Amino acid sequence: YLGCRERKKMAVVIVRHGERADYADKAWLPEQREIGGRPWDPPLTAEGLRQARACGARLAKELPALGAPRPTRIFSSPFTRCVQTAAEISE
Repeated sequence: YLGCRERKKMAVVIVRHGERADYADKAWLPEQREIGGRPWDPPLTAEGLRQARACGARLAKELPALGAPRPTRIFSSPFTRCVQTAAEISE
């Protein structure tokens, strides 16, 4: 605690991204290659966005019930699906 006068509670939550386009639609990857898109960086599907929102809602309910503080920081991979998940959770 290096000089901290009081101990504060902290929670670390690790979340995986929601459903991604290339897993849900097998045609997505070939289409991206054909048009010169970013085949290594699939976005979330509508279901993936819903999953991320549901995760955020659940965290908002369960963290306080556990006595954990509200999140103050979100760290994410720069991949589109990860940033989309983080954004939905932070809402």
